[in-house]
Amino acid sequence: MIHHNHKPKKEKKKGREKCGVTIILSPLFKQAYEKAGRPKPITTSQKGKHSGRFIGITLAFPNLDTNGKTMRENLKIFIASIYHPHEESQYRIFIDQVTSLLKRSPQKAEKILSQDINANIGTRDDSSELNSVIGTHGFDNRNDKGVWALQMLALQDLKVANTFFEHEDYTSHTSYLPPSLPQMLDVISVSSSFFKRVRDCTLWEHSIPSDHAGIICKFSITSISFKHSPPPPCQQAK
Repeated sequence: MIHHNHKPKKEKKKGREKCGVTIILSPLFKQAYEKAGRPKPITTSQKGKHSGRFIGITLAFPNLDTNGKTMRENLKIFIASIYHPHEESQYRIFIDQVTSLLKRSPQKAEKILSQDINANIGTRDDSSELNSVIGTHGFDNRNDKGVWALQMLALQDLKVANTFFEHEDYTSHTSYLPPSLPQMLDVISVSSSFFKRVRDCTLWEHSIPSDHAGIICKFSITSISFKHSPPPPCQQAK
């Protein structure tokens, strides 16, 4: 488990308190972290306004084809856990910081971002310039924060995986404020070049009790498909 949070304060505030962001690695992903050389996590500053909101690490997997043959270079994946602020006044400032942090990831690494995006991003609109980022599934609502978030993802050449797969439900959060509408606030965004490996992205049925639902993304770590080959092995990011 790799965790990032703000420095603990002597006096705790009453009510809900931010507890930071965490990446929990499976045994296979831990091996990939070791293979990458256990690089220091990329995080927001512990002393800054957005402490405890971003952590990212690089993994390195053997780059295999579906015949099990190792290809020349490792498959590098930069995974990040991101907690966007709710306040509009801080949202765009944080997006600029995320953009700056992502620039520090390895240049050739594919990106997988697990985001509590705290915005309504809507679905694909034929008239939108953001169609490359978003699919046709989800909730047909978009607010200003959703536009800003999608613009940032477009600049990073990322796709919101949740919106490209058809499922019965996309509700990851229901607002406790009237009119208590269902929302898809939790998303997994992946590099466009990596998207061909994604097999599914949906609500995770084994989520722990919370006001937010977990999201699971299944992807293949093999690179080439051959006719009559068995289905490639899948890994999961949650």
